[in-house]
Amino acid sequence: MNSSPQPERPLVGRDAPVKSVERSIDILLELASGPLTLTEVSVATHLSKSTSRRLLRSLGHGGIVVHDPLSKKYLLGPGALRLGQGFVGVRGGFDTFARKPLMALWEKAGETVAVHVRLGQQRVCVHELASVEEVRYVSGEGMTAPIHVGSAGRVLLAFMPPLDARALLEGLDLAPMTGGPAVDLETYMRELDTVRGRGFALSVGERVRGAAAVSVPVFDAAGVTIAALSILGPVDRFDDQKRMAAVDLMRRAAEEIQTSLRTLDYKVLPPPAESRQSPA
Repeated sequence: MNSSPQPERPLVGRDAPVKSVERSIDILLELASGPLTLTEVSVATHLSKSTSRRLLRSLGHGGIVVHDPLSKKYLLGPGALRLGQGFVGVRGGFDTFARKPLMALWEKAGETVAVHVRLGQQRVCVHELASVEEVRYVSGEGMTAPIHVGSAGRVLLAFMPPLDARALLEGLDLAPMTGGPAVDLETYMRELDTVRGRGFALSVGERVRGAAAVSVPVFDAAGVTIAALSILGPVDRFDDQKRMAAVDLMRRAAEEIQTSLRTLDYKVLPPPAESRQSPA
């Protein structure tokens, strides 16, 4: 008896992929790297200009893609941000892929582990595993802070295009939430260069007095920063030495999450259950 595996048959009929949907997804993935003109979209996706234009108009539904009349470029809109937040948030897919490395990091660190994402000029905590210590520091899921405050904000800013980071920071009062003098924009941009060069950010007492944090970036399969992974704790316990020792643990956790994202099979999804049933 021949026990060799049979080649998988292509999906046909109502189970077959919808070409227009696949092409729309190709466009979105290209726009994830930055705004593009119609010609650039056409070249990048190997679609005609007329097809690209039609799909871009359709993607305008819900603000997934918007058109900038000044630059004549198409870019991801607020609808795409909502989708991204749904993925990174605790009810989205990110929690599924990240749960194991986050739990391992939490057990090894002994302090609070948190995940932050950018929301405009704010950063928001979307997932948190609180320390079991009696004295602990937490962000609080759903809580926001100005994007420039703390190590999580610096990571989110440092690993985005510098011109975009500068545009977000212009006009902000770049001072800690706990008081103290603000830094000027050029000084802050140089701090972001340092963070980008060493791959992590540190902060002490910027949001809450007596609290310390260290953060590293988490990239998606395309190399785009989707979150900041942080460890938080009281500064007298989570001191300089412990924060630096935590960096390697955090990088390994971030790499495990990134590996999970890169190895996902986006192409092969089972057909809906009702389509697999035999006709009555």
